[in-house]
Amino acid sequence: MKGFTLIELLVVVLIIGILASVALPQYTKAVEKSRLAEARTMLKTLYEAERSRNLEMGTEGVVYPLDELSVSVSGANGTAAAFPFTTKNFRYSLESGNPGGVGG
Repeated sequence: MKGFTLIELLVVVLIIGILASVALPQYTKAVEKSRLAEARTMLKTLYEAERSRNLEMGTEGVVYPLDELSVSVSGANGTAAAFPFTTKNFRYSLESGNPGGVGG
């Protein structure tokens, strides 16, 4: 006797379905964690640049425009990028201007 019976094939399909239903939520969770890590990294980069600029200027708590910050970021292709730029998970389109903490 060659081949598989219909019952054996149904059992295999059922097992694959069960495994997929368990794996998909875990995959989704891993993707969300990856996106969160990227967002945290970008926010930390901006925070550190802002903090560094405040130390340079002898100020505290002043919000400087992006073009006055020394921010170096990489785009989706790994090269240095300027705002706005796109990464694998996000499109950053931060605007530079007077945020109210600097100038008139």
